[in-house]
Amino acid sequence: MEIYSIGNIPLGSFPYPYEFLMGVGFYFYIRSQILLPEKSNFIKKHCYVFIPAVLYGISLLTCYVILIKEGNSDIIRDIEATGFYTTIEFIRFTFNLLLGYTAITFL
Repeated sequence: MEIYSIGNIPLGSFPYPYEFLMGVGFYFYIRSQILLPEKSNFIKKHCYVFIPAVLYGISLLTCYVILIKEGNSDIIRDIEATGFYTTIEFIRFTFNLLLGYTAITFL
């Protein structure tokens, strides 16, 4: 038995900040391929690249919780009307572009 929804809310709409994590994954992959194994302990120094994904995930999770608790299905449309998602797309694009540029400079 598989669960596809909670009430009338599909689980496929659960917020994942994967848009920000794709650039982070590319960044860490390039760094791990370029640096020597003994110098590859860079995770602690470069954890700041996860901050946008965490902040975006928290904001999406907040909307999702409001959607479930209050049953307010208009919250997504209300947030969309403010231009939040357009701003996030611009931030995501710029962030991934900067990470990609930084990763390519290692090459």
